[in-house]
Amino acid sequence: AAPKTGLEGPWTLEDWAAATLKSLALRMGRPVGEVLTHEHIVALIAFAWGEGGGTNNHKGWFNPLNTNGWTRLFPELQGRSSGFGTDDWPTFDAGVEATARALTWRTQNRTAKTLLLPNSTANDFFVALRSAGSYEGNKNWSANDAAQAGKYNSILGSIAVNYNKYAGTVLQASGQTIPPGLPRVPTGLGPPGFAEMPMGC
Repeated sequence: AAPKTGLEGPWTLEDWAAATLKSLALRMGRPVGEVLTHEHIVALIAFAWGEGGGTNNHKGWFNPLNTNGWTRLFPELQGRSSGFGTDDWPTFDAGVEATARALTWRTQNRTAKTLLLPNSTANDFFVALRSAGSYEGNKNWSANDAAQAGKYNSILGSIAVNYNKYAGTVLQASGQTIPPGLPRVPTGLGPPGFAEMPMGC
């Protein structure tokens, strides 16, 4: 089962990025405060915005990185194929856990390794993403990783100009109902007090 983040919806991209980073820290035995940084949150929000999953009524429930095929590897998370070539996860917590596992998987662990460096930047993350060949056993995230530099530089620039627009985007895939209420206002470091909140099982 997925660890429980304790966050109630509606959930934003910042919520998802912060929870994913906290999960990475706990999985890898690192201090949460070293991994849950503004630069790392920006990296994941930009990655999600580029992949286009699970936001703005697009496909992929609780799947901002538009992943596909991980439901077979993590059956205990009770995900399923969306029918559109992406994964659907039944809850926000399951989606967070699936993302953390994907980023630490042996073929993609360059992404987690970069996010575990306290002083790494969002740009460092995308350099690593495009450099699968520099990491043993790693494979491209998608077929055109090497050609993505311009796209992600542009997204990072847009986030720098209007962080709240991107970070405050609510996770709502096509056909998905979100809980009533106002989403949390982005802070740049995730929900207030979230770093200190225990993540239960």
